Amino acid sequence: MVPDLLRRFDPNILLLLLLCVFAVAPLTAPGFFLNAHDAAIGTYFLWQFDAGLRDGAGWPVWGAAMGYGSGYPLFMVIAPLAYYLAEGFLLLGMGIVGAVKAVYALAFLLSGLSMYLFARAKLGREGGLVA
Repeated sequence: MVPDLLRRFDPNILLLLLLCVFAVAPLTAPGFFLNAHDAAIGTYFLWQFDAGLRDGAGWPVWGAAMGYGSGYPLFMVIAPLAYYLAEGFLLLGMGIVGAVKAVYALAFLLSGLSMYLFARAKLGREGGLVA
């Protein structure tokens, strides 16, 4: 059994995850990167999503504090999957900024891995690594 796993193991996956360190490393800095044009919006949306969940909505649609207090149907427009993931990190005690950063890091890792696996099926291991 073990030799079969070692034979099927793809070392390029480890290399890929190692290369993702360059994308994930800036997320480990303290605080939040507010120099981007819409950087704070992710934390604001997560705050609204968390508030909706705490109000009892299984799929929060309404951002009550948005629209100058009138509310806005935010999650009818924005897909909520990333916010469910962030909510999980938030419930683990990471805080809003930490939860958003954790989802960004997870997105970097999973997008690189999924692109590699897709391209490997079409182009082979070397082509997958280049992709």
